[in-house]
Amino acid sequence: MINNIFIKIVFLLPLIFMSVYANGIEIQEVNKKTIFDDKQNFQKQIFDSISKNLIYPKTSMRLKQSGTVMVGFTITVPNKVHNIHIISTSGFPQLDEAAIKAIEKSQEDFPVVERELLIKVPFEFRLH
Repeated sequence: MINNIFIKIVFLLPLIFMSVYANGIEIQEVNKKTIFDDKQNFQKQIFDSISKNLIYPKTSMRLKQSGTVMVGFTITVPNKVHNIHIISTSGFPQLDEAAIKAIEKSQEDFPVVERELLIKVPFEFRLH
């Protein structure tokens, strides 16, 4: 388990709260117990990339759906994202899909990796 950085981004639109927690992003080298050497910078770059692409689905807003989804994926050399999957669901397919789409749209901006990494990212969708 990594030592978490306590950074949180919040997107405030009228009555909407969405966030990706940088402190919740977990990074682990494949087949090793050690964590990525420059994890703080790497976490921030992943966090910044995903945050720019996270959208609260209009249908979910209208239906007042909220929840937290944990998404996992693998980054391989040369910076290809594979195996994007839901680790724990929000309970609403639209919110889960929004988290996956944010990762898919963000992958071009992810930092270059030298070895395969497993990444877990929590997303929180909440209406006030």
